[in-house]
Amino acid sequence: NLSGNQVTLAATSTGLTPSTNPANKTVAISLTATVTGTRPIGTVTFYDGANVIGATTLDANSSQVTGTSSAFVLSVQLSGGFRRLSAVYSGDANNASSTSAAITEMVNPDAAGIIQTILNIVTDN
Repeated sequence: NLSGNQVTLAATSTGLTPSTNPANKTVAISLTATVTGTRPIGTVTFYDGANVIGATTLDANSSQVTGTSSAFVLSVQLSGGFRRLSAVYSGDANNASSTSAAITEMVNPDAAGIIQTILNIVTDN
Protein backbone atom coordinates (compact mmCIF):
# COMPACT_ATOMS: atom_id res chain seq x y z
CA ASN A 1 0.00 0.00 0.00
CA LEU A 2 1.56 3.26 -1.12
CA SER A 3 -1.13 5.57 0.22
CA GLY A 4 0.24 8.58 1.99
CA ASN A 5 3.47 8.62 -0.01
CA GLN A 6 4.04 11.91 -1.77
CA VAL A 7 5.88 12.33 -5.02
CA THR A 8 8.02 15.43 -5.08
CA LEU A 9 8.27 16.89 -8.56
CA ALA A 10 11.49 18.52 -9.72
CA ALA A 11 11.24 22.26 -10.23
CA THR A 12 11.46 23.30 -13.88
CA SER A 13 12.04 26.49 -15.80
CA THR A 14 10.97 27.25 -19.34
CA GLY A 15 12.67 29.69 -21.70
CA LEU A 16 11.38 30.74 -25.11
CA THR A 17 13.57 31.75 -28.07
CA PRO A 18 12.46 32.62 -31.63
CA SER A 19 14.68 31.70 -34.59
CA THR A 20 14.49 35.32 -35.78
CA ASN A 21 13.15 38.62 -34.48
CA PRO A 22 11.82 40.51 -36.37
CA ALA A 23 10.12 37.96 -38.61
CA ASN A 24 8.27 38.25 -41.89
CA LYS A 25 4.55 37.47 -42.03
CA THR A 26 4.96 35.22 -45.06
CA VAL A 27 7.75 33.06 -43.56
CA ALA A 28 7.42 30.47 -40.80
CA ILE A 29 9.78 30.79 -37.85
CA SER A 30 10.86 28.26 -35.24
CA LEU A 31 10.00 28.83 -31.61
CA THR A 32 12.13 26.84 -29.20
CA ALA A 33 10.99 26.28 -25.63
CA THR A 34 13.88 24.99 -23.53
CA VAL A 35 12.70 23.27 -20.37
CA THR A 36 15.21 22.51 -17.62
CA GLY A 37 14.46 19.87 -15.04
CA THR A 38 15.03 16.13 -14.76
CA ARG A 39 14.81 14.81 -18.34
CA PRO A 40 11.62 16.80 -19.00
CA ILE A 41 9.17 15.11 -21.36
CA GLY A 42 5.54 15.77 -22.14
CA THR A 43 3.98 18.77 -23.83
CA VAL A 44 4.74 22.45 -24.29
CA THR A 45 1.88 24.63 -25.51
CA PHE A 46 2.80 27.84 -27.34
CA TYR A 47 0.70 31.00 -27.05
CA ASP A 48 0.27 34.29 -28.89
CA GLY A 49 -1.35 36.30 -26.12
CA ALA A 50 -4.20 34.08 -24.86
CA ASN A 51 -4.47 32.16 -28.15
CA VAL A 52 -2.89 28.73 -28.58
CA ILE A 53 -0.74 28.68 -31.73
CA GLY A 54 0.53 25.11 -31.38
CA ALA A 55 1.96 22.42 -29.15
CA THR A 56 4.91 20.03 -29.21
CA THR A 57 5.22 16.74 -27.36
CA LEU A 58 8.43 14.86 -26.60
CA ASP A 59 8.80 11.35 -25.22
CA ALA A 60 11.77 9.89 -23.35
CA ASN A 61 13.28 8.49 -26.58
CA SER A 62 13.47 11.87 -28.33
CA SER A 63 16.95 13.10 -29.25
CA GLN A 64 15.87 16.55 -27.98
CA VAL A 65 15.70 15.24 -24.40
CA THR A 66 18.93 15.34 -22.38
CA GLY A 67 19.75 14.76 -18.71
CA THR A 68 18.74 18.24 -17.54
CA SER A 69 16.86 19.92 -20.38
CA SER A 70 14.67 19.38 -23.41
CA ALA A 71 14.08 21.47 -26.53
CA PHE A 72 10.47 21.68 -27.71
CA VAL A 73 10.35 23.26 -31.21
CA LEU A 74 7.34 24.62 -33.07
CA SER A 75 7.42 25.96 -36.63
CA VAL A 76 4.72 28.61 -37.08
CA GLN A 77 3.73 31.47 -39.36
CA LEU A 78 2.59 34.47 -37.31
CA SER A 79 0.20 37.30 -38.10
CA GLY A 80 1.71 40.73 -38.77
CA GLY A 81 2.28 43.19 -35.93
CA PHE A 82 3.71 42.84 -32.46
CA ARG A 83 3.05 39.36 -31.06
CA ARG A 84 3.26 38.48 -27.33
CA LEU A 85 4.54 34.91 -27.25
CA SER A 86 4.91 32.48 -24.36
CA ALA A 87 5.30 28.75 -23.74
CA VAL A 88 3.76 26.57 -21.01
CA TYR A 89 5.30 23.24 -20.04
CA SER A 90 2.63 20.89 -18.66
CA GLY A 91 4.97 18.85 -16.48
CA ASP A 92 5.31 15.07 -16.28
CA ALA A 93 5.58 12.33 -13.66
CA ASN A 94 8.94 13.73 -12.45
CA ASN A 95 8.78 17.44 -13.27
CA ALA A 96 6.53 20.31 -12.23
CA SER A 97 4.93 22.57 -14.81
CA SER A 98 6.38 25.99 -15.67
CA THR A 99 5.73 28.99 -17.90
CA SER A 100 8.20 31.06 -19.87
CA ALA A 101 8.44 34.80 -19.63
CA ALA A 102 6.51 36.45 -22.47
CA ILE A 103 8.56 37.76 -25.37
CA THR A 104 7.56 40.34 -27.96
CA GLU A 105 8.01 39.26 -31.55
CA MET A 106 7.78 41.85 -34.30
CA VAL A 107 6.24 40.41 -37.47
CA ASN A 108 6.59 42.53 -40.59
CA PRO A 109 3.54 42.54 -42.88
CA ASP A 110 4.00 41.31 -46.41
CA ALA A 111 5.37 43.93 -48.84
CA ALA A 112 2.62 43.35 -51.43
CA GLY A 113 -0.03 44.26 -48.86
CA ILE A 114 1.75 47.50 -47.98
CA ILE A 115 2.17 48.48 -51.63
CA GLN A 116 -1.52 47.83 -52.30
CA THR A 117 -2.51 50.00 -49.31
CA ILE A 118 -0.29 52.83 -50.57
CA LEU A 119 -1.76 52.51 -54.08
CA ASN A 120 -5.28 52.62 -52.65
CA ILE A 121 -4.47 55.81 -50.74
CA VAL A 122 -2.82 57.46 -53.76
CA THR A 123 -5.63 56.60 -56.19
CA ASP A 124 -8.34 57.84 -53.78
CA ASN A 125 -6.79 61.35 -53.70
